[in-house]
Amino acid sequence: MNPLILVLLIFATSAVAQSSPAPAVSQGSEQKTCALLGFEKELRDAVSKEDVGRIALLADYPLRVNDGRGSFYIHDPASLFGHFREIFTPTVRNAILRNFAIAKT
Repeated sequence: MNPLILVLLIFATSAVAQSSPAPAVSQGSEQKTCALLGFEKELRDAVSKEDVGRIALLADYPLRVNDGRGSFYIHDPASLFGHFREIFTPTVRNAILRNFAIAKT
């Protein structure tokens, strides 16, 4: 699976959950888009600085992580801290930064 897709799937629920309370129907799509763009900026900044604390706050637990060995769950921020290097490998971090940067140009 593409590392960027995996990371976005992991955090997508969090981005929507962190948006403001249910907006009016006519503004819902626009506000969700703004929340997602804000989330993307926050995630990209945290990943570029390898700020595990901010990434842990952006996550929605439990997280399911799939890798070459199979699947496992991250149930809390402490577990994310412990598994950060195996989840956010240089390949995953670079994919996040490269793909978001390309999307913005």
